[in-house]
Amino acid sequence: MNLNSKYEIIAAITPGWLASHPHMTSAEVREQFEQYHINYLRTIYDRQVAAGHLRPQSTQAPDAAKQERERLQREYLEHEKQQLLEQVKQLQAGLITDALSRPHAIFPDKKLVDSQATRQQLVSFLNPGEQISNPVAWLKKVLQDSPQLIQTLPFEDYVYVSPAERKQQEQEALAYDKQVFHEFCRDTERCAERDSNFNVARTVLGSPLGRHALDTGVVHLAEGVFLIGDDGQTHKLVSASTTDQHQWAQERSDLDRANLIRMSRENDFAGLREHDRRRRELPATAADFLEYQLSKGYEREVLQGRQLNPLPTHYQGKVLDAAAIRAMNREQMRPLVEHYGTVRLTARLHGVKKVRRFGATVDQPIDNQPQYVFEGE
Repeated sequence: MNLNSKYEIIAAITPGWLASHPHMTSAEVREQFEQYHINYLRTIYDRQVAAGHLRPQSTQAPDAAKQERERLQREYLEHEKQQLLEQVKQLQAGLITDALSRPHAIFPDKKLVDSQATRQQLVSFLNPGEQISNPVAWLKKVLQDSPQLIQTLPFEDYVYVSPAERKQQEQEALAYDKQVFHEFCRDTERCAERDSNFNVARTVLGSPLGRHALDTGVVHLAEGVFLIGDDGQTHKLVSASTTDQHQWAQERSDLDRANLIRMSRENDFAGLREHDRRRRELPATAADFLEYQLSKGYEREVLQGRQLNPLPTHYQGKVLDAAAIRAMNREQMRPLVEHYGTVRLTARLHGVKKVRRFGATVDQPIDNQPQYVFEGE
């Protein structure tokens, strides 16, 4: 083979690699290849030539080969230039936002919210090639010249919190999140109540932890238990052990017994009748709870502004049924979550085609409003 530079080899083998790895993008393939040694890239090139996916460079006319090399070189250099410019832009945005997000920086008793959206908005205010030495003075001048831009930036009230108060708030938030995670593990038995699992859930879903987010995000796949974030990324969790399940069963029994004793002492006959009804209708209650989870999960995805498509009946030439979903690994699952959301996948997994709307709790179905339809009958 006549390719001598790394960028020429990467450009040559990328189309064939994309054809055999459709779940990856060109940028992801290029980034992956850039980590490889040139000798390994040559091996991939030779394999593609042997498989008939590539024509050896030596078969091209000299002028055509030279033009192709020059084109690839220009393309590669332009790609590196754009990457460098983006890195510089993001670094500058971070430095600017760090200075502007301090309390009272722009307005008294106000603080600019530091987020990716805020950074992108600030970058849009910059003139091409503009260098900022004093971010506060720069933004004040921008807002003075264009006061309407104030409405596009998220400012929040700043309230001073002492270190002791902040520590107390963090401890209370941590205790609350741990209780929510404990109840989720105990009630569903989907994953172990381990610090590693808890930390992953808190990092991906944020604090305070929401029960609905856990119910719809934690799923069983062929490779084990995973938490699927809103961005489609999957995070491996530790499965619940037999010991965990026995402990949770005992805890649920103790809670049920304590609840019965309390209702008996308080002569709560309505509560006792409801408890007896739920015990008799346990399968229906479990189905209602799943319907409630799917309904609230769908509403959460809508509120997040996600434009999700109906789940197809076939995917990659195969029927997309519950068995196919369970057999998928993380890489296969990711594009489905990105395009269709976790709720529709969970609904297909359990054979649910539509769900009712609910109030604040599972025992408050709203039957006089249209249902959320995931699939046709």
